[in-house]
Amino acid sequence: MKNSIIFLFPPFHPTKFSLFYLSTPPEYRSLRAYVSILYYEPRMRITIQRRRVITKKLPHTLYKPRQYQFKSTRFKTRSEQEIKTCENELGALEERIREADSQVHDAQQRIGITTSIDERTRLRRLQVNASELKDIANRLRNGLGRKKSELNTTKNLTFIFGLNIPNRASDGVFVYNCGRLIKMYEKIGQPNKKTL
Repeated sequence: MKNSIIFLFPPFHPTKFSLFYLSTPPEYRSLRAYVSILYYEPRMRITIQRRRVITKKLPHTLYKPRQYQFKSTRFKTRSEQEIKTCENELGALEERIREADSQVHDAQQRIGITTSIDERTRLRRLQVNASELKDIANRLRNGLGRKKSELNTTKNLTFIFGLNIPNRASDGVFVYNCGRLIKMYEKIGQPNKKTL
């Protein structure tokens, strides 16, 4: 017994383990279960360890699902942030365009009528750079105008309510954005009139 090692483990409680196992949703325990609900409308085949994942549409697994459309023009903060960043990028780009135009004008004044190939290629590069910057600025202006016109349009938010019959302990809100799961089993309080 001189060189022996003894491992001491706490006693195993099958009831504690089974309660923990039953209380946590399968999506937290298994990657396969999580990937099966990852997309709102699954359109691709997913395989994990050479086995195909059977995807499911979450509303189809609920008992008596009800769908409600919420329309509002109050989802403006993200749009306003995008407009502000686009305006900042456009301002910086216009400054770069003015600088490129002044470099082209300066190169044209210095070159004059000379036929040096190096100076002509340098002038041509400056002209191409200035025209590319102008094209990018035009695209940014068009995108900015589109974002400003979409600012006051109504946005739709879809709520689907239903009961999870197979696992009643797993309740909460699933949040999907652009068909992709963001949050699952979020616990929320009772809505009151101020939040509606």
